[in-house]
Amino acid sequence: MESWKILRKNLIETQMPWWFSGIELDLWQIYAIVEEIYPTLCDSTLIRTEDGSTIRWKHYTRFALEELKKKGILAKVNPSINDGRWVKI
Repeated sequence: MESWKILRKNLIETQMPWWFSGIELDLWQIYAIVEEIYPTLCDSTLIRTEDGSTIRWKHYTRFALEELKKKGILAKVNPSINDGRWVKI
């Protein structure tokens, strides 16, 4: 299984235990923490071929955020705008 898919699976299954309820984080902060915790799964040289510019592990991190949002674990702070700010419920 590709590293970015393993990363997504780990983020969803663990529900990001390092992130405490009520804490708001910007997407760039989430990326920094994820990259620190999972350095071997965050290869920034792997780019999505679909658009040629998006780093795969960041793309799959966003997938994990959305999945955890559907499960009621995370929420967007400002859902009406795309500011990349998230909160753990």
